[in-house]
Amino acid sequence: MAKIAIKKASTDVTQYIFVQDSSVTTGAGLTGLTFETASLVCYYVRPLAAAVEIPLVTLALVTTEHTNGGFIEIDSTNMPGHYRIDLPDGICATGVDSVVVHLKGAADMVPVNLEIQLTNFDLNSVTNAVGTVVTATNLTNLPAITADWLTAAGIKADAVTEIQSGLAATTDLTSSSDVWTYGSRTLTQSATSITAAVSGSSITDIRGNDWDIDVTSLTLDSNLIQFTIKRSYEDADAAALLMIDTDTGLLYLNGAAGTAGDGSLSYAGTTLTIVTKASATAQLPPGTYVYGIQSITAAGAVAESYGGTFVITADRVRATT
Repeated sequence: MAKIAIKKASTDVTQYIFVQDSSVTTGAGLTGLTFETASLVCYYVRPLAAAVEIPLVTLALVTTEHTNGGFIEIDSTNMPGHYRIDLPDGICATGVDSVVVHLKGAADMVPVNLEIQLTNFDLNSVTNAVGTVVTATNLTNLPAITADWLTAAGIKADAVTEIQSGLAATTDLTSSSDVWTYGSRTLTQSATSITAAVSGSSITDIRGNDWDIDVTSLTLDSNLIQFTIKRSYEDADAAALLMIDTDTGLLYLNGAAGTAGDGSLSYAGTTLTIVTKASATAQLPPGTYVYGIQSITAAGAVAESYGGTFVITADRVRATT
């Protein structure tokens, strides 16, 4: 059964079909059919409805404008077995997601079944799923992907964000350098301290806010506790996006030495509280990363019993200058 996709409510739809000759075993097409060939009939059915006949009518030429039920052979010499059929508009009307067209009845004819998937969008449209028109200028003027864009896990989150900002702009990017020359942003509002979302082993918090995250039901040695966020498990501690310990405070930020007072860990009962200042979190790229919580005893025994996924979301509302 041939299967095609057509947007719902499409009108004046013309389809081309192949009719096989049942009297031979070569798979050859059957020629000579017309709208008035004896016993040749065409029906369609939509889900949960009765079959509806499509009355076949003549077309003067294969190039004639659409006519409901129009049926004509394309070229019996060069394309034997190929026919044009014009579908009535009711076949593609809204309300269902599929329809089947069935042509049958002529002598020596293998019945033709045409299954149509009715979609909510045009597969040939240049508008993407979120409604952004993808123009040739937008695509060709983006810079080539280079090594400094990449991490072990894929493209850097800040590079992806920059591309998305470019494609969503009201004007096209005019040169490859434009992606990197957007004006820098400065936070001019006071960051609001909010409680992070902790669900199971997943933590989510917003870049540019003070972080005050409580992770509960932990059993840790209070001698030394370390918390780290990394792009991948293989990254060295010095390459961490964020690393804090109970002795020093903020050790690393984006793979560089951090300002100790910008972060702290405190452990009380079974709850570890992770605090990071907004001035530090504002420098972190949005994305989905891994985190780990480790404790080290006075004797030097290391235990990392807790970890999971840490999602840094972009700040949604931000005053800029």
